[in-house]
Amino acid sequence: GHRYQNLEWQPTMATMRRRSPLSLLSVFIIVSLLLLLLPPLPDTLSSASSHLTFASALGIGTKTRLLKKKPQGPLVWNTEENSVKLLLKHTQNVTAAGDSSKHSCLVFLLYSTDCPFSKDFYHDFEQLSQEYLSVAFVAMEKSLSSLNFLMQFGFQAVPQVLIYSPVGKEKLRGSEKQASLHDYLKKLAINPNVSCSIDAFDEVFPKIERKARPTEWKDGSQELTKITWVAVAILSILYALPKLYTISTANK
Repeated sequence: GHRYQNLEWQPTMATMRRRSPLSLLSVFIIVSLLLLLLPPLPDTLSSASSHLTFASALGIGTKTRLLKKKPQGPLVWNTEENSVKLLLKHTQNVTAAGDSSKHSCLVFLLYSTDCPFSKDFYHDFEQLSQEYLSVAFVAMEKSLSSLNFLMQFGFQAVPQVLIYSPVGKEKLRGSEKQASLHDYLKKLAINPNVSCSIDAFDEVFPKIERKARPTEWKDGSQELTKITWVAVAILSILYALPKLYTISTANK
């Protein structure tokens, strides 16, 4: 009995060397596929908690003329394309009327929940809406816009910003749009020939279809990670096929 016990099969180093690449490769491919199938975690946009006034932000008491009342929350009007067109048309008409007591000032933001830059801009956009209470802040998700709308305003990427005021229409350009928007609003506030009033929109706001503010933002880095893992998995399979064929042939 002792002799037969010694004759039991034991894995040799050569056998382990032949089998270990297959095992490790299988584990790697399984892990890769699991990572690809995992859904991205929703990222909730934190609401703006800072309630800064325009006067306190700039430290100049004479600029409080842009204040109306203490904000109760984000004042951004999220809407769709037809409502945006209606607001822009109304802004142009009221501004052209020349009523110095009710200038219509509007800032429009085109964003995408798939864009991390849009997420940062939107957060800042909400804070500005609480500081400049006499300015209408309007936003639209890119998926709600038509190709004609994008071509009309020359929107090729997001985020994009348009500003309408008695000074004129301005499309912010360059990579520092947030800083440019801050500077523009500061200059607009101290312009003696401009008196922005949110009351200028009293007739048009009831006609606007207001949508919920975005709460879920997709992280572009997660999408890039998925693409990377797909490429790695494909390359691994292509690399492993000849070796798997060689190992299976040697075992026969």
